[in-house]
Amino acid sequence: MILNRLKATRSRWITGIAICVSAVGLAALLGAAMTPPAAAPAAAATTTVLAPTEQENYVARRVADIISHEHYRRAPLDDHLSSLILDRYLDAIDGARSYFFASDIAEFEKYRYELDDAIKTGDVEPAFVIFRRFQQRSRERVAYAIELLNKKPDFDLDESFNFDREKEPWPANFGASASRTMRCPS
Repeated sequence: MILNRLKATRSRWITGIAICVSAVGLAALLGAAMTPPAAAPAAAATTTVLAPTEQENYVARRVADIISHEHYRRAPLDDHLSSLILDRYLDAIDGARSYFFASDIAEFEKYRYELDDAIKTGDVEPAFVIFRRFQQRSRERVAYAIELLNKKPDFDLDESFNFDREKEPWPANFGASASRTMRCPS
C-alpha cells in the first residue's frame, strides 16, 4: 500500500517536472517566435527560419542543471523524462491533433529518448525542428481555410464536429485532417 502511494507520488512529480521542462521549452520557442527579426534587405526571402539562439541553448543547460542538482526532488533527466517531455510538448502545441500528421509524429519519435541528452548539452534544435513543422502545417491550414472562403457553404449538410480529438489517432495526411475539421462541399 505504502509502496503504491510512493510510486504514485513519484510519478506525479516526474510528470510535474516534465510539464515544467516542456513549459520552459515552449516559452523559449514562443519568445523566439515573438521576437521581431532584424530588418532584412529587400532582396532577402520573405520567410525566416526559426533557429535556436545561444541564450536558448544556455537556458536548456540551466534547466537540466536545476532539475538534477537544485530542485528538491533531484529527479534524473533520463529517457523516461525525455519521453514525457516529448509527449507534453506535442500536446502543448497540437493537443487537438489538428496540425501534425501521423508521418510527422513518426518522424519525431527519433527524439523520444534523445531530448534528455539534448537538453543537458544545450541543444534545443529538436524542439525547433518540431515547432518549424508545426508552423509549416499551420500555414498550410490557413491557406486551405482562405481557399474555402471562395466556396459557398452548404448549410443543409448533416455534419458534426468533434472538438475533443486528443484521444483520436493523428491524421494520415492533410486531406484526412481537413476533412475532419474544415468541411465544405466540392
